[in-house]
Amino acid sequence: MNWKRWIWLPLLLVLSACGISGGGGGPDDPSKGTLELRNIEVGSLADTAAVIRWNTTQQAVCTVAYGRSAASLHSSATSGLGTTHSAQLKPLDGDTQYVYQITATSPLGPRATSQALNFTTPTSPDVNDQTAPAISGIEVTGVTPTSVTVVWRTDDRTKGSIFYGLSPSYGQTANTETGTFARQHALTLNGLADDESYHFRIQATNRANLGSFSEDATFRTGAFPTVSVQPDTIEVAGSDEFTFHIDIANVTNLAGAALILAYDQQMVEILSVRAGDFFSQNGGFIEAQAGGAPIPGLVRYNLSWTINFQNGVAVGTRAHGNGQLAVIRARLTGSRDRSTLRLVTAEEASEGDTPENYTRLLDHNRHGMNFNIRNAWVLKRS
Repeated sequence: MNWKRWIWLPLLLVLSACGISGGGGGPDDPSKGTLELRNIEVGSLADTAAVIRWNTTQQAVCTVAYGRSAASLHSSATSGLGTTHSAQLKPLDGDTQYVYQITATSPLGPRATSQALNFTTPTSPDVNDQTAPAISGIEVTGVTPTSVTVVWRTDDRTKGSIFYGLSPSYGQTANTETGTFARQHALTLNGLADDESYHFRIQATNRANLGSFSEDATFRTGAFPTVSVQPDTIEVAGSDEFTFHIDIANVTNLAGAALILAYDQQMVEILSVRAGDFFSQNGGFIEAQAGGAPIPGLVRYNLSWTINFQNGVAVGTRAHGNGQLAVIRARLTGSRDRSTLRLVTAEEASEGDTPENYTRLLDHNRHGMNFNIRNAWVLKRS
């Protein structure tokens, strides 16, 4: 009798029973089998949000697409890798049917998609509100020569309008997004006259169609800023080096500046350009020589400032007031007696020139700002 056979046979049986032999994977291994979506349910439901819960038979990442019909599933929410999932769908409107569909993707490759399902949000409690909304926290921000942003709060979810004009009779109206009810509001008024005092009044209307008005208030738009080369007269002897700067004055909510300076190569050599104190002290975050090949006789320099947002609306930057935009070091060359240092404007640019080749300012809405320009002279001292 082969005694070795009797020793190894029980050992093999034990290993097989423990699942060590054969490569693993019990019947509940989530890496095996078909990827399926199960136990889909609406976990909680309010007039403005819904929570969807479900399971997958494998580890998967899931996306819930939703909208008001099966043809308009334009919004989405996601759930991370796992087998137990939930996602919050928001913002929703009350008393509205929504359609949703879940897609699951396994890291191993399989995908699964549910049928299109639906739920209906309950009626908003605001519909039965018996009191008009209260308006508070009115603030005018993001002031430029041609625009301002008005922010305010209401105790109910409301939609709003601003009546505004150069007198208390107003004459112009701006509205928040049609059909959108919220408690936090921000609305930008564009196309205003510079350096003018405006009257305005807010109207708020809740879901019960009850309305209220704020008191008459005023704001003043900004004056156009000035960009200048300083000092305005620079006297230099021989081939000496000298420093000048490009300044800005009387600006509010500046978000971007492209400085295009023309100089006479027969008299001036530009040695270096750097951002000035207005950039570093007011939230500047990008400074760079303009892209593309250098253009003889032009300095091209770009600056940007951080834009602040409130309720999804740009409401301004920290870049206000006066200061140096750029500091330029140069040297006198050649035999000419005088030359200009000139900021190139859009009006002076060649036909077909791109914005990279003329001076411009942008406000926090990325709109071009009107501004005044003052140039300078370089004189060779005898």
